[in-house]
Amino acid sequence: MSSTDTNIQNLFNSHQNLLKPLPVSDLLETAQKYLKSLKPLLTEEEYKHTVDVVADFVKPAGLGERLQLRLLKHSKEQQKKGKSWLEDWWLEYGYLRGRYPLPINLSCHLVSMDEFTEPNLFSQTQQAARFIVGLMEWKWQLEQNKIKPETAKGRPLCMDPFRTLFTTERQPREFMDVLVTVQPNNSVVVLSRNQFFVLDLLHEGRWLTVSEIELQLARIKDYSLKNSVSHGVGEYTTMDREKWARIRKELELDTTNNQNLKEIEQAVLIFSLDSHSPADTNQVAYLTAAGIRDRWYDKITNFLVFENGKISVLLEHTPCDAPIICTWYETVTRQVYKTKRAVPT
Repeated sequence: MSSTDTNIQNLFNSHQNLLKPLPVSDLLETAQKYLKSLKPLLTEEEYKHTVDVVADFVKPAGLGERLQLRLLKHSKEQQKKGKSWLEDWWLEYGYLRGRYPLPINLSCHLVSMDEFTEPNLFSQTQQAARFIVGLMEWKWQLEQNKIKPETAKGRPLCMDPFRTLFTTERQPREFMDVLVTVQPNNSVVVLSRNQFFVLDLLHEGRWLTVSEIELQLARIKDYSLKNSVSHGVGEYTTMDREKWARIRKELELDTTNNQNLKEIEQAVLIFSLDSHSPADTNQVAYLTAAGIRDRWYDKITNFLVFENGKISVLLEHTPCDAPIICTWYETVTRQVYKTKRAVPT
């Protein structure tokens, strides 16, 4: 392998060693900022009392200094694991301990613009097939480390969250959810009319083509239309997390149900063939954000293709922020549909 090939293959990780760890703020500086932020909100008497409390907290050998030393020690231990001092706490207390339902409260979404996806030119199953191939092509580039690192204002950004897009699912547990990361298989779980189907993308050592995937999706859609059910297990993912945790625990006791949950967990992608035909972007956004039928809110990404060919993606963004998804989604859209935005003048 030439040095050029090596540089290309290492492109994805080329900026990681330039990232600086999240610093632990100085105790006294933090105390001063805290007081400054409170001053407009408190009466003179309340502020004076707060100043005294803060002064006692930060005094030499006081509670503040002891806690600061513990925080610095924790930071060093986390750096050895390749993490910031805040990362685990952020995930746990900012996200995983939340007992509220994911829809609206946490999940977010992206909507494809019609000028990108041209829904009037392709059927629902054609759109889904083309997007599946586009996503898999991007995944292969990721595995080859050929994705160009992201930057913000010229500074490198951590690329680790990109690796969660195909591998991670948030699963409900009592008191606190967990993030489960797996090595995904080569199947897509397809949701249609409250039913779940597993579509293998690899057949006898060969990847299915767009037309072959479209044919399988059409068969899935036809079967689901003839055997529609009123409720699907995906609806449980819209419940408050404590209730869903209890239900999932019961489901896992049954061998068949547990295996089906594993199929969803290990699928490389989740695609929903939604039966609605939203008229505009507002309707697409509403159905994506608040939809219950044919959804799996626990997966990091759940792609939706509507009856009229419009496309959106539902996001469970606990392990990665929305800008990561936006970059990924736009890149795939450009690859699939070969379109470019006009440069503003």
